[in-house]
Amino acid sequence: FVLQKCVTTLRPEAFQFIVDELMGDVASCPAKHKFACRVLQRVMEHGSPAQLEVVGEPILTEIADLCRHPYGNYMVQHILSHGLPSQQ
Repeated sequence: FVLQKCVTTLRPEAFQFIVDELMGDVASCPAKHKFACRVLQRVMEHGSPAQLEVVGEPILTEIADLCRHPYGNYMVQHILSHGLPSQQ
């Protein structure tokens, strides 16, 4: 909850460290994590276009698997709603 609040209240430049930490280990796929997916959703809503690209591109490579995942499907929905036009 604290990280979500940071993302919603800080400027995108100020919460870049959160994006770096979450996306630093893409192999663990934070979009499938119970809490990390919620933070990524807030980044999709409040982030800069560069942050949207960093968050969205790894998700697009696993989109078929994420559509069927209990938490990943919410990230797919958020990309469709808040992603860059090239990601939608």
